[in-house]
Amino acid sequence: MAGSDMEVGRPVSLYALNISSVGADIAGLHAILLRSPAIRDALSFIPYQYFVKSDRSGGELARLLQPVIPAHFAVLALRPTESSGVLPPHAVDWIEHEPSPTRGEAHQPSPFDIAMLPSLDCLLPTEAERQMHAMILAEPQGVA
Repeated sequence: MAGSDMEVGRPVSLYALNISSVGADIAGLHAILLRSPAIRDALSFIPYQYFVKSDRSGGELARLLQPVIPAHFAVLALRPTESSGVLPPHAVDWIEHEPSPTRGEAHQPSPFDIAMLPSLDCLLPTEAERQMHAMILAEPQGVA
């Protein structure tokens, strides 16, 4: 079935997902990251920054995420062999680990899957983020 979620054999790529906390539906985002067939694995150890393994393009991921991240976000393709930085050991292991099999809406995340995403408590907006959100909403929306 060409074009369906049942395609197999597509190469899996690693992406960084950077999102704005402004207006983001974090619970909705986590539901996509844990259950969507487009996401093979997800990891986050910094708030609003996710690493994602997917066999979809960056554009396809952006369209999937747009409904739950109405403000600014970026889906960036990563090339680990051309990247550098200091990561926790579990993150390095995760990057090097083979991705999970394709999953679907009925997928029941394992405790390991859930542990790879931050608790929603740490993602609650700070006072500074609430003020920034209010400023963004108060800005004029472009010039005609």
